[in-house]
Amino acid sequence: MDEAANFVAEPDQPPASGILQSLNGLPEILKLGGTSLLIALIIHWYTSHKKRDSSALLTNGKVESLGDLRDRRRECDRDKDPEEVAKESRLAAKREGKNRGKEEGKLKSQSAHPGLNGYYNWHSSVTSMYRMYAIPSKSQPAVLPIHPSSERGNVPVHIEVRNYTSRRIDVFWIDYKGNEKKKGSMQPHVGQWTQTTYIGHPWTFRTGDGEENVVLKYVPFRVIPSIGGMETLRDAEGLQRFAIHDVPEDNVSRVDGQSPACVVEDLVLPEPPLLHMFDYADPLRRALSLIEMNQAILWSTHQIRREDAIYHGKGIATAHMLLKLLQN
Repeated sequence: MDEAANFVAEPDQPPASGILQSLNGLPEILKLGGTSLLIALIIHWYTSHKKRDSSALLTNGKVESLGDLRDRRRECDRDKDPEEVAKESRLAAKREGKNRGKEEGKLKSQSAHPGLNGYYNWHSSVTSMYRMYAIPSKSQPAVLPIHPSSERGNVPVHIEVRNYTSRRIDVFWIDYKGNEKKKGSMQPHVGQWTQTTYIGHPWTFRTGDGEENVVLKYVPFRVIPSIGGMETLRDAEGLQRFAIHDVPEDNVSRVDGQSPACVVEDLVLPEPPLLHMFDYADPLRRALSLIEMNQAILWSTHQIRREDAIYHGKGIATAHMLLKLLQN
């Protein structure tokens, strides 16, 4: 014990390093003995070293401490093979790039991408400027967002409707007082009905009396701009065509998850397709579908041509939506 004390206290000894340099409280520690002395020395060195590092962090700041760590790493790298150091640097840069891509690039793209839900919201706002289909379900009646009666109009529209359902469908015009006036019927599977009406005149399609037998309510709002391959003009009249189908089993609306009374097929201004109930229950499948995404892109290109026809080459609103659809 005395030899150990004399060794540490010897004034002519060179400055100690490592564990011996930190033994400021050695006289008290040396009162212990054996294994306890060794444990006490280790604990004392560790705590004093940690305090010194903590005070350096508080004094010099985080940046300086990180700089010290980098300096020490560079010193270690000097002893390594230069090719090995370069390889490690390339791997580190690659990992950093991947992480940046996950955290920044992908999120930025996703934040700009509307997805199918966002697309159909936009699509509905565009198509409803030209026509409106109100399709009831078991829990939701068909309601048109206008006063349910016709007004005097001077813009004619020719309507062509086909019935591919298994039921006979009667067609009613809503007159100027809001009363239904029967204008015709369509037989199951092959029935067809044509009529010239006017912008803003509502029509009801039903399979029997009462609100529960309403299949569809429809009203044209504007003449659809005509483009090559999708003509929407007939002589001096606007032209709107659609067909009514039965709902496939276990299919539901992507809007509310309910089974609608019918499916409307409109090749010019299509309605959102139905989903199988299992797909509706999966948010990922409901939001992303390659087939529907391709259809959305195709329809957007057609709508750009329609807007160009209206605004003389300046139809840019749909072009912006199409750009977002293509970003992912």
